[in-house]
Amino acid sequence: MGDRSKIEWTDASWNPIRGCARVSEGCRNCYAERLAARFNGPGQPYEGLAVLKEIKHEPLKSTFEPRWTGAIRILDDKMNLPFRWKSPRRIFVNSMSDLFYEPIPRSLIDNIFAVMALCERHSFQVLTKRVRRMCDYTNSMSTLTPSDSLVARVARRAEIRAKTAGEDVSSPYFDMWLEDWPLKNIWLGASAENQETYDARRRDLENTNAAVIWWSLEPLLGPIRLNLSQSARLPNWIVVGGESGPGARAMHPDWVRRIRDDCVKHHIPFFFKQWGEWIAIDQVKTSFDASHIPRSYVGQLMVWRVGKHNTTRTLDGYDWSEYPR
Repeated sequence: MGDRSKIEWTDASWNPIRGCARVSEGCRNCYAERLAARFNGPGQPYEGLAVLKEIKHEPLKSTFEPRWTGAIRILDDKMNLPFRWKSPRRIFVNSMSDLFYEPIPRSLIDNIFAVMALCERHSFQVLTKRVRRMCDYTNSMSTLTPSDSLVARVARRAEIRAKTAGEDVSSPYFDMWLEDWPLKNIWLGASAENQETYDARRRDLENTNAAVIWWSLEPLLGPIRLNLSQSARLPNWIVVGGESGPGARAMHPDWVRRIRDDCVKHHIPFFFKQWGEWIAIDQVKTSFDASHIPRSYVGQLMVWRVGKHNTTRTLDGYDWSEYPR
């Protein structure tokens, strides 16, 4: 994971922390957990962070499935990576963890925000399921003083940047930085997979002190009514996608259309990431013999498991790839 990410809505991923834990049903087939369990042996990148655990489904049937151990690992050598990327990028922060995962200390979050604050040329895309902690963290910005941890870390990193890149960072910059909070290059988002998780996390996201707030409704496991007309604050961006990989669950096209229509109505940039493994027959981009392909139903709609590589990102004849301004 790094520069040139394969994730459709970002350019690069930055992972100064590894390790996480499940929160809700959307975590069941997490790609990060699966990758960590695959490379968890001695000396491997995710040693001790995930395991293959035997899960009993009935007395005579069990499977081995990936599970986070709950541990985290800090990668100090990755902390300054965004400084090395000279051209502007959209950077997904912590694709192999959750920046607001409870065991991650505030001092480490401060360190990461300091880097983001000083890399003004990049846009940083933070995504969490721990939205309450993110809300509390950003709202504490209004009470910071130059002696507080985050401001001190920005100052220290500015000194490092000045020494390594030959840039001049004057002391008034830090006062300006506090006055300019929230910073326009830090996008703070929440993930939700169904109505229950959307409703539970919505108020905290709306109250998050950020220039850009956004939703990742992926994997979309059920219909979500956004109720945007009742929102205290409209999101600046919404991403929607189906589930891919082993154990993927199907997504109904009407769930996506309803969210898309709400975004259009309220002038919110909409990004359709993927259909996932399962798709309705009219969305398949290549011909195939359906008699040999697994099929299922989402409501009354029949869907086929053709694999992500055989689907498009097209919804009703259009590739929705909109971003916040």
